[in-house]
Amino acid sequence: MNKIVDELDIRNYCHNHPLSRPNVNIVSRIGIIVIAELGMYVITFPAHQLVGLSQRFCLDVVNIFAILLFGKHLCKMAVWLYQKYASDETRRKCHCMPSCSEYALLALDKYFWPKALWKIYRRLTYTCCLPGYKVDYP
Repeated sequence: MNKIVDELDIRNYCHNHPLSRPNVNIVSRIGIIVIAELGMYVITFPAHQLVGLSQRFCLDVVNIFAILLFGKHLCKMAVWLYQKYASDETRRKCHCMPSCSEYALLALDKYFWPKALWKIYRRLTYTCCLPGYKVDYP
């Protein structure tokens, strides 16, 4: 009996909980990333001149560092854009508590972003595809 009540509560949550529509300022977020990226390029120029490494190698190192540093923010921005612009009908297709976009933000806060992306992928392709309503936190 408890399982049925829990599943009904989760179903009620999935169909009726208020959907957040975050206020995302895309221009300022991208601007911060671009300024930081330019700063890293400015740092690599003297390193290229002083150490004698190839400029291409220095730029590759900077790009890898930027991806590791800003990957989490880019992933969160993608989720926020989804939350802001996806229709209510699309967002209510999730059969889990918390919703998939809420799960994605929680996973990105809890784990380093490559592991978080793996957990989000598993949630979207496996957990939410199974029949029934579930509670699934990262």
